[in-house]
Amino acid sequence: MSNNSCMSPKGFFAGFLVGGLLGAGIALLYAPQSGDKTRKQLKQKADEAKIKGHLAKKEAMEKAGLFKEKIDESVEEARDKAYKAKKAFKKN
Repeated sequence: MSNNSCMSPKGFFAGFLVGGLLGAGIALLYAPQSGDKTRKQLKQKADEAKIKGHLAKKEAMEKAGLFKEKIDESVEEARDKAYKAKKAFKKN
């Protein structure tokens, strides 16, 4: 079975974002307006995309941290249960 990273949610989101940015850039380049105005719009869109990217990264890091905490708690609980079961088995 092949590992298709483009089919993962992360790969899909990255492709969607890149495609959207390219489409917006091409649309602006073909728009009937001055080059100065087009460059300003491109810079504004790039700045907006940068901010959105930072926010998405921050949110992903927070979610990953919460997930790690839950995993750590589950591992600790499993470890405690295993220790108690081992102790009970040794008594008998």
